[in-house]
Amino acid sequence: MKIKNSLRASLLSFLFISTSTFANESLDANYEEALIAFQNEEFSSAVIHLKNIIQENPTHMPSRVLMAQILITQGNGSAAQIELDRARDGKVDNDRLITLYGQAYVLQGKYDEALAVAKLGQRNEQIESELLLIRGQAYIGKKQYKLADKAFILALSLKPKDQLALLGRAQIALQVSEINQALTYIDLSLSSVKPFINGWILKSKILHRLDDRQGALLAIDEALKINNKHLSARLTKAMLHIELQEYQQAVPHVDYILNEIPNEPRAGYLKAIINASLSSNDSGTSDNNKLTEVIATLAAVPPEVMRNTPDYYFLAGLTNFQFGNLNDAHRYLSYYLSYVEFDIDSVRMLASIEIEQGDLNSARHLLTKTNVARPGNPDILTLLGLTYLQLEDSAKAQFYFEKVVDSYPHSTVSVSNLARSKMQSGDYQSAIEVLSAVKDNELNGTQIKLLLIDSYQNTKNYSSAINIAKALIAEFPQNSFFQQRLGMLYGLNRQLPEARAAFEQSLKLNDANIIAIVHLARMDNIAGDFDKALSFLQAKLAIFDKNILLMTEISDSYLFKKDIDNALLWIQKSYAQNPNDFYVVLKLSRILAKQNKLDEAVDLVDEFIGANPKKPQALLTISTLYQQQNKHQQAVLALRDYVEKSRKKAKPLIILAKAQLKAKDNAGAIKSYKKAMIADDRYLPAYLGLVNLTIKDKNKGFSLNLISSIADITQSESLPLVLKGDLYLALGDNKQSIKFYRRALEKSDQKQAVLGLYRSYKQQDNPSKAIRPLKKWLKNYPNDMLVAIALADSYKANLQMQKSADQYQVLIKKYGPLPILLNNAASVEFTLGNIDKAEQYAQQAYDYLPENVVIIDTLAWIKSRLGEHKQAIALFRLALTKDFDNAEVKYHTAVTLFALSRKVEAKKYLIEAIDSEQVFPEKAAAKALLNKWQS
Repeated sequence: MKIKNSLRASLLSFLFISTSTFANESLDANYEEALIAFQNEEFSSAVIHLKNIIQENPTHMPSRVLMAQILITQGNGSAAQIELDRARDGKVDNDRLITLYGQAYVLQGKYDEALAVAKLGQRNEQIESELLLIRGQAYIGKKQYKLADKAFILALSLKPKDQLALLGRAQIALQVSEINQALTYIDLSLSSVKPFINGWILKSKILHRLDDRQGALLAIDEALKINNKHLSARLTKAMLHIELQEYQQAVPHVDYILNEIPNEPRAGYLKAIINASLSSNDSGTSDNNKLTEVIATLAAVPPEVMRNTPDYYFLAGLTNFQFGNLNDAHRYLSYYLSYVEFDIDSVRMLASIEIEQGDLNSARHLLTKTNVARPGNPDILTLLGLTYLQLEDSAKAQFYFEKVVDSYPHSTVSVSNLARSKMQSGDYQSAIEVLSAVKDNELNGTQIKLLLIDSYQNTKNYSSAINIAKALIAEFPQNSFFQQRLGMLYGLNRQLPEARAAFEQSLKLNDANIIAIVHLARMDNIAGDFDKALSFLQAKLAIFDKNILLMTEISDSYLFKKDIDNALLWIQKSYAQNPNDFYVVLKLSRILAKQNKLDEAVDLVDEFIGANPKKPQALLTISTLYQQQNKHQQAVLALRDYVEKSRKKAKPLIILAKAQLKAKDNAGAIKSYKKAMIADDRYLPAYLGLVNLTIKDKNKGFSLNLISSIADITQSESLPLVLKGDLYLALGDNKQSIKFYRRALEKSDQKQAVLGLYRSYKQQDNPSKAIRPLKKWLKNYPNDMLVAIALADSYKANLQMQKSADQYQVLIKKYGPLPILLNNAASVEFTLGNIDKAEQYAQQAYDYLPENVVIIDTLAWIKSRLGEHKQAIALFRLALTKDFDNAEVKYHTAVTLFALSRKVEAKKYLIEAIDSEQVFPEKAAAKALLNKWQS
């Protein structure tokens, strides 16, 4: 009986696998049919194939992308955007989508979005050219014609005969009344083998501007020969007939448009003119009414809001300020100050709002101007001091607070503010002296010590902070809060037994000290005793019902146990108690992200940002979520806001720069790194980030200047040498790069230098010389997997295939079947003729990481060379949706397409692979193959 059941299970498994295989083959076949139909401009047929594919498999990303292309071709930008959003969620390569997004936005009139997405970067010439065209079209839509013309000129520098760029220049020339120049551009575009319909339409408009209406009609007739359903062409033809008073000839064109789009305003306008001209009284009234509505819709601007007297603005601002409606108060007070400049009460309220909302630079600007106009006012001086205190400019804060203290020496508020500014600058003794000079002041020595503890903790001087905390406990031995602070400081200083004792003592003194409870539970979790932590926390929650911090910590404890369902349940309980607690929102968003519920996580954080605009950390969180969704432009926009709202700019600017690099906005990243250097001229990550980019761009002079600055900052002997090695490696000067890497290794062990030597020798086509330094490094650092992989690759490059295979076997045994090891081993085993093992490794790597382009390519290339061309081409298509500009994948695709007798498409991919600036091992073979095909 068991044998029969086993046999039946095996048969069912075989049938399932076979059915799945046939289904995939059917999808791939349908996709190829759709692609052929698209290339033949049989769009309806292509759409049918794609709908069938998407209905069967909504995650088939190549079909989503092709559907978007067709919708854009048909002028349906909004529908195309939906498909593109789905493709982006499916992690299709941003380079594949960026131009399509730009075209979709332009079609919808979303010109700002088009400009945001079409940022120039370091992509291939084709993509950069298309982005320039999109920018030009968007600028035309925004009526920024100089910027548009600049974009089209740059596009023509890349492709001198590009029709769209020529049409764009013609359109701009027409706008600025350079008619003959416009006609020259249009005629150049129409000299193409297959001129665009828009070229004829634009020529018709140009001839119309020259009063050659008959010539304009002939041009529009040429357009309609290309596509007699083109609405813009029909609209143009109708307008020309009306101008020639040929009303009856205009009727069918206007009716055709209104039949397709009943409320098209321009067509409705023409229809009304035609009916009025033909004296059609029956329809004239309703059409005239419709014309009136159209004109109102197109031409009317919103009525200007009634402006009240200035006193009204002040009273409205004051009332809203008193009731806490800060946004409305800000708006009314700003109006009032435009009438009554530098009114002290208005400035005081307005600056207070801006400080409260974190808009410190705006508050500083307003207060500084007011202080110049009306100097010496204590309220303005105090607000200026508070602004600079929050901007962490201690010197300027002290300057303004001292002015207030000079005028009001016995004011405890003024003195305490001055003391805080001195403490922020590290001058603690001066702060104590200032406070002691004030009789009956509210800010006593205890508060000073607490502020000192905070300062020491922030500078990681934990020993000094511990000493101050011990002094406080000696003075107040029954204070639970002071014991808890001591426990935290011990924990930060890695004195764990002392930390636990302090937290336990804190709870003895006050069993309601939630912070102490949480820290004790955390110590259990860190020790791996998750159940003990959960039991302890739940017992405390029974006493302190619905405590948010306890419920959040219970959620964390379940996360430690990898019980994500219970973790989600408990963090949702916390969120229900307070949806405006960022700590809780952050925890909830992370759990949702772990469950791949990214849309829910984004909506959650976005709602929090809307309710809490002055908490910039939420912008950092949402940018991370956007990046996980492949929405890099939205991430950059969020981080720009994050930088703007951050007090210290250097670190946020680095985060922004890294996001810009992911968005392929290299120019933006360079600007952000430079701004970070300006914000803090000793901030090493800014210099390192920028030098890596300038090295990549082969900017020798600028890179050497940056490396010199890095040497000054770090005082390192080896790091500048490594960076110089990287620079000369990028410049292709392997002799120099090897020299600098060797010098760096003489100074100290530098992994980057060892790997740099390996890359230099590989680029020099002399891989055997890399083997010795790599083996030497591994002798000292035997667990360095990356260097071990470099050694295996050097064996392969040196044609020592068996050594390479043996090295990978050792690594797989040592580190387990990691995808990178399996993938690389597959390639080597295939070369050795171990076909079954190669295919097994490649498939295993793909099963682990089906999204990785290199792994997809390896599996597909093995299948291609084994004659499984249809399976291979489907995998190559998938790889190109994720990395549209991958030259090696394009070469492999070309070879496979040629084997399928798809020679035209094969040649296209092969040329793109060869023209790419990317270096790949088979590039010479690719060039030889092209020569063979062309001979």
